[in-house]
Amino acid sequence: VECRIMTNYMGIGDVATVEARGEKAHLCKIVNTTRVKQERLDSVTDVVDVGWIRGAAYALVGSFSSILSFRVVLPAALSVAPGLLLAAIRIKVVAPQSFLPGVFIVI
Repeated sequence: VECRIMTNYMGIGDVATVEARGEKAHLCKIVNTTRVKQERLDSVTDVVDVGWIRGAAYALVGSFSSILSFRVVLPAALSVAPGLLLAAIRIKVVAPQSFLPGVFIVI
């Protein structure tokens, strides 16, 4: 039965070469000798890769949490550089010989 379906699919009978007939015979032999054992599905884990879905859910929640945390930390992170620059200028005015505030001003 499977070999007849394969023959119709391959178009054997119209214009076929010797190689195609040999391949058809080889494939029919493989299909007819292969027995696939189909078992009853007992749970969802037999059909769905639960581990992958769990990992994807953890990744989604982690990404969402990191985006929310980034939104909270961004203003503080952006205010550090101007604060360091202002403090370095003030210290340079008070103690002109100190070189470390000059480094902060250059950076």
